[in-house]
Amino acid sequence: MKIDKDMKIDKDEEEKTEILLRDFIRGRRDLISSLGIFAGLALFSHNFLSGKLGEGISFLFLSGFILLFLELWSTFPKQRGATRLALFENMLVLAGFGIIAYWFIRLWFLSIDDFIFVISILASVPITNFLIIILRRIGIIDKLFKQVKSKDPKRYLFGLLLVIIVFGSVLVSIEAITTKIIKEKESSLNTIFQELIKKE
Repeated sequence: MKIDKDMKIDKDEEEKTEILLRDFIRGRRDLISSLGIFAGLALFSHNFLSGKLGEGISFLFLSGFILLFLELWSTFPKQRGATRLALFENMLVLAGFGIIAYWFIRLWFLSIDDFIFVISILASVPITNFLIIILRRIGIIDKLFKQVKSKDPKRYLFGLLLVIIVFGSVLVSIEAITTKIIKEKESSLNTIFQELIKKE
């Protein structure tokens, strides 16, 4: 009991301790450096590499940036730290979402079809995951695989095929809906995006 109380007191004291910006950066120096590198590579390749290959490479760098950005964001203390740390968190979040938004706006002007495709893929992943969870909970997946042993390679093959079918169906549906919405609002969106990224 005494040990538990001591551990609880230590934990409470740590939570009350104000974390300084320099201490936060010192402990995450490599992560912050990697984040900056991926941001620069994503924007550089997006602006200077042409063609589908260039867009693909840029998207991979952007994906890496998003993962690092979310990882760094998750390390901020739940309780607000020092004022400078709180300001740093706010600026980092705004800059991170700004870079992501800029990348997508640039993609819009390079190719609206590619913009729609990327948006559709990003939306299809969580929806597919949600649908697979629902299918598993209501027992449909078990019924489909009941004739296949749990460790049989065929089970994994069928499972992969099911995921591909669900993902493909969701992707086609979302792409059709997104295309319809964007084509109707294309002119107004062009005006808004041009105002956001135009140079004086």
